[in-house]
Amino acid sequence: MHPQPPSLVADYWRSDQLAVRTAATEEDVDVVAGDLNATPDHASLVGLAADGFRSAAEVANQGWQPTWPAFGSRRVLGLPLPPVVRIDHVLVGLRVAALGTETVAVDGSDHLAVVAELALR
Repeated sequence: MHPQPPSLVADYWRSDQLAVRTAATEEDVDVVAGDLNATPDHASLVGLAADGFRSAAEVANQGWQPTWPAFGSRRVLGLPLPPVVRIDHVLVGLRVAALGTETVAVDGSDHLAVVAELALR
């Protein structure tokens, strides 16, 4: 999934967030993954959590894994910013176990990718 970022047009972002949640719940989905352009405290991800989806990183007890900006892709006062927010996610439903996750750099991207090892329960 890759909904619009909230910095463009907020109505498009909200509409895309609703489309992600609707697809996840109405299509009997087990995994939602991608640059969701939302942090865990955004209403859209809180809603997915209420629907039974959990962060694979949290389920696997991997801790907080920020994904944006990739180190050095953004600068403040000339200094490279480290990743500070988690907007790229692997969310798992009740039928999927998360065994582990990690973030990895991707050449040319301003995001870190989330790699998750998953198994059916």
